[in-house]
Amino acid sequence: MRLVRPALILCLSLLAATASAAEARELVVVQANVGNVNLNCNDQVFKLCLRPVEQRAATALRELSPDVVAFQEILPVDPFDLCAEAPSLNPANLCAAPRTTGLQATRLLGPGYRVACDTRFGWECLAVREGVLDVAGDLTTRPVLPACEDRGFTLNSTTIRVEGWPVTVTVGHPDSRDAECRRDQVQDLFEGAVPADVPTLVMGDWNLDPFREDDVSVEYWNASVASRYAYASTQELTFFPLAPSQLDPTGEVRDPEPANPGGARTIDLVLAAGGVGGTCRVQRIDGGGGMDHRAQVCRVSTDASVTPTVQIARRGCALSAGFTPEPPHLRGVRFQTGDRTVVDRRVPFRLRLAGGERGKRVRLTTTALLANGEGPSLSRLLPACAAQAPARPRDRDGRRGPARRRPSFTG
Repeated sequence: MRLVRPALILCLSLLAATASAAEARELVVVQANVGNVNLNCNDQVFKLCLRPVEQRAATALRELSPDVVAFQEILPVDPFDLCAEAPSLNPANLCAAPRTTGLQATRLLGPGYRVACDTRFGWECLAVREGVLDVAGDLTTRPVLPACEDRGFTLNSTTIRVEGWPVTVTVGHPDSRDAECRRDQVQDLFEGAVPADVPTLVMGDWNLDPFREDDVSVEYWNASVASRYAYASTQELTFFPLAPSQLDPTGEVRDPEPANPGGARTIDLVLAAGGVGGTCRVQRIDGGGGMDHRAQVCRVSTDASVTPTVQIARRGCALSAGFTPEPPHLRGVRFQTGDRTVVDRRVPFRLRLAGGERGKRVRLTTTALLANGEGPSLSRLLPACAAQAPARPRDRDGRRGPARRRPSFTG
């Protein structure tokens, strides 16, 4: 009977146990336009400018303890300091002396978040809880399109990392007045900055109601965005511009419930795809008055295809990398051993140790190359290997000579 030496399997997992890779990871995600149409905030371009409203919103958001928040209409600081341009004499206004310092997103959420804002105005921001998730970079803000007037609306994207694996995130806020410009902005974002068929979380105040409107921006949205992503949010109304609190200079007035439906729309939307999914509910975060939008408060989960287990199989001096489950957006694997780097873009992803790497322990680092970025780099010190022994000579009768004893290893 012929005995075959089994491959050595080295499981390099980001998770505490292999079984946990199949468990969905749930995140609390909030989409929140915190601005208003209050004329008392006109000089601050209708951003969140009233102290009592900010304080009530901070209480609500801290109770939610979110992991990810997409903000629109944040009152910015340097280098886009609206208060320096438009100081206020209204003591309830955040631009009145003495001014409150620091990022408004940090005042709303408290410490422990990394905040990145758009690079043109600083009005749209993404906040991510440190220690739970990581942001791979700053927000990438799409340029102003030739057919659009720059009125302060921006569309942004970035990558967050769940257990080190990339998830593409959008923070959208296209033009509220010009439907053709809005269509072009949405198209530019999803066709120019968001890869198809990757783990994605879409958030924003999109200034279009796909359930009640039919302009050219809605036509594009339904044909090219809603067809690629699944809604986590519902058709529940999120925008109420005709509420009594919008006339209040103190920030203390509350709106009656139910809210006045005049002019109300569903424009704060959350969608997901690529192993990311969830459900949202609409909630006020202004304590009953001061904002014209309601927040989307979502429970979002990622499945095992977003955070797969990585396995390195070894037979002799040949290595191969495998993934359980294999992400559909996997494009290759980078192997690094000392000063040598090899990229393999074909399944199975393989590396053969070179002559100078044999006969000694080698540190191997593997990195998954995905359509929306790199996965985590996993490092392991491998036992020494030797080239396969030559075939034993045969005697006159065709029988093999005695086998030479070879050392064994485990890892």
